[in-house]
Amino acid sequence: MNRHRGRGRRRRALAGALLTVLTTSAFPLPFMRKRVNRTVLCHQCRHAGGQGVDAMNSLDATAMAALASLVYVSGWKNRTLPIEIRAYSSKSKHAWRSGWAAERARWAKCAARAARAAPRVPGVQSAFLPPHGTIQKLGADCAPPFHRRWQPTYYFTDWSEPGPGGIRWHSTTALVARGDAGAVAVAFMGSADMRHAITNVQIMETHEKRGGGKTARGMRGAFERVRGGSITRLDEGRRRDDPVFRAIEDACRGRWLHTNGPDVCRPDKEQLLAGLLDDLASATLGTNAPIWVTGHSLGGALALQLALFAAKRRPRKAHEVRVTTFGEPPIGDRRFFDAQRRRHPRLARRYDRRVAVAAPPGCRPDIVPATTRLVGGGSSAHFAEPRHVCAADPPGNVVAAHAMVGYWRALMDGLRRDFALETLYEGPGFWGSETFDDPLLVEARRKVQKQLQREEERLRKRDKAPFPLRRPRLVEGDESCVEEGLLSS
Repeated sequence: MNRHRGRGRRRRALAGALLTVLTTSAFPLPFMRKRVNRTVLCHQCRHAGGQGVDAMNSLDATAMAALASLVYVSGWKNRTLPIEIRAYSSKSKHAWRSGWAAERARWAKCAARAARAAPRVPGVQSAFLPPHGTIQKLGADCAPPFHRRWQPTYYFTDWSEPGPGGIRWHSTTALVARGDAGAVAVAFMGSADMRHAITNVQIMETHEKRGGGKTARGMRGAFERVRGGSITRLDEGRRRDDPVFRAIEDACRGRWLHTNGPDVCRPDKEQLLAGLLDDLASATLGTNAPIWVTGHSLGGALALQLALFAAKRRPRKAHEVRVTTFGEPPIGDRRFFDAQRRRHPRLARRYDRRVAVAAPPGCRPDIVPATTRLVGGGSSAHFAEPRHVCAADPPGNVVAAHAMVGYWRALMDGLRRDFALETLYEGPGFWGSETFDDPLLVEARRKVQKQLQREEERLRKRDKAPFPLRRPRLVEGDESCVEEGLLSS
């Protein structure tokens, strides 16, 4: 009898210990987890893992969103500063969700690539000579885990297609940046003026060869036929003999104009922008480094065309072409995209198409990727399925969801919500960057300054009035206030 009682005690103790282990946060099971109220989050963003999104992809998309936002900013103030995004885990128990091991592997790969590309130092192990000639440890020129760094290098502006009567169609703008271990990124500007609107309206179909489907004439022309623009060199400290940027430097040889700001170049009028960027992408892939292309709205369609050019020229390096777009409109019909996926299956796996979602209960996605259709009954399609992003304070309608500032904030909120990562941005200001030169904050400070000036002007006019106004004055020996106009002389 005592033996059976002892077994019962041991069984109850073991069951209690097992229940304690299962209910702790260290070993959460799906049916034992604390239920979280997610009614305010749209269903498209409730399961980020089901969309094939991890912390690395989300952090890379955030860096590309910074470049796609910066290309919209006019002026050159702080444009030459590097872009740095740092992320750190806000909750240590969720560090495994942040993909720390994958980030360490990325850093080790970058460090090994930098070590192979740099000259070796005789007698020194695990070290190399960077361009400035000092010895650094392995991986010093690579961004640490959960850190993205891009240096703006060239800025292409006012590239257009000559038309009849001196009319110039389109207005393509692009930003080129240099990353770690030879990586290069190209960001295209979306619709910002009337010439961009004309590009979007030109959706007449053009037939591809060999049954490749149909594409929009305006979006194809904004990339393939634009010429006669200018190039601004942003990174003055970079070596001029870099083989990756040889095509750009050759096109501007003897044409650089030295000003108080960055140097500006006007290439030959017949020089095509597509040729320069295609040579840039091919040279980058030739060094076994990845080429990133990104853009918002119309810029996303231009980024896809550059990616297709690069994959066609170097098909064995197509897996090193990384595409990240935000609110991208379709440039062709379903047959066109099906043909491109068959030709470049590796590119489809590296394609990250982000689409913002409006506020619940509607939870409708961005209006631009969903409503653009080709004339003539052709059905619109995309190169890859969308990955939705939801902000903590989502926009109220599908039109407001298309703004680039909403994409930037939604990506930051997604890192915090899905991977417990807090992010810190340092670099040139753009809409929503929350830096000192953020155009939104600058406009808010300007409004406050104008309001103060109006108030000072009102007080100045009141003091110059013909009749003296009554002001309260404190009488000596009395704490009460009397009016100055009622005091006797």
